[in-house]
Amino acid sequence: MNWRDYIHSNPNILLGKPVVKGTRLSVEFILGLFAAGWTELQILESYPTLTPESIRAIFAFTREQGIGNREQGTGGFHGAYKMHARDRNSPSL
Repeated sequence: MNWRDYIHSNPNILLGKPVVKGTRLSVEFILGLFAAGWTELQILESYPTLTPESIRAIFAFTREQGIGNREQGTGGFHGAYKMHARDRNSPSL
């Protein structure tokens, strides 16, 4: 899958955050829905502009960008998933 067919970044849309093409739904937002326990079906029903392919593209994009890889510490969309020192010391982790 070529995630570039589904994901793009434009400085005039959401300050340049990667979004699903044709929407204002950021990769970060969709990943947050999954993290909150939403299923793919719930997301697709709630956001009908998304497709199963666009959701797979989000995962392909995050894998390629290394987003969420705590060992790297940085990744795609401007280090949005960079773990901060206060988070490492939090007893809730």
